[in-house]
Amino acid sequence: MAQGFNPDQYEPGTHPDLPPPPNSSGVVGWAKANLFSSPLNIALTLLALWFLWQILPPSIHWLFSGAVWAAADRKECWALMEAPRDGACWAFIRGSLELFLYGWYPEPERWRVDLTFVLFAAAVFGALRENIPGKKYWLIFAVAFPFIAAWLLFGGFGLEAIPTNKLGGILLTLYWQAHRLVILPQALKISIPGIVNTFIGSYKDSVLVLIIGMMDILGLGRARLNDPEWLGLAPELYIFISLFFFISCFAMSRYSLSLERKLETGHKS
Repeated sequence: MAQGFNPDQYEPGTHPDLPPPPNSSGVVGWAKANLFSSPLNIALTLLALWFLWQILPPSIHWLFSGAVWAAADRKECWALMEAPRDGACWAFIRGSLELFLYGWYPEPERWRVDLTFVLFAAAVFGALRENIPGKKYWLIFAVAFPFIAAWLLFGGFGLEAIPTNKLGGILLTLYWQAHRLVILPQALKISIPGIVNTFIGSYKDSVLVLIIGMMDILGLGRARLNDPEWLGLAPELYIFISLFFFISCFAMSRYSLSLERKLETGHKS
């Protein structure tokens, strides 16, 4: 006959691990501890569920199921809906992607923007990749890259000069702001948190490039809204721009955290 469990038969420190009590771990345990742990939490949870039930179905309909993805202008977009503004007119964003990417950069010269972004990706890869052959030369290229990019984008020395009021767009916004963080200061471990905070703030405030005549993505979007064919589509524009900045800023903050952990040597400021 099997004997019952006797804790006295184990030496101190050798007692086997026992499973947690039922409903105290996993999703059920987390919900009990965080959502239903008190009458107040239960009430707030139910209120939050009711609120989500009220806003999610119409939001999903407006953003996706009722949206129009292909149309020549606002009138055609709204004509394809059950009622005007019954859904998002994402055709506006699709038709504006080229403007958002390049701004008013002359079309025959856009290869220079594309090349700049490719070189930027190579500079980031070479500067941040550990144990890459020829690391010293990658770092030299990373330091020289801003000057190469300025030559490509602004012109001179054999390339057609481009006025600053033609510059702008997503690619230039990403380059202009990001190289200050991911190339030059990537080895400054103690400075990383402050650098990232400052960088993300300046990145979100990139509308300041208007001072020198450059157009950031928000300025380009506002200019696009002045087009008579797309008047009245500001919600789509600001949702798109908000999503763009959220994804890029979130990615940069996650990279900063991973870089801090990678370079951590036990020093705390």
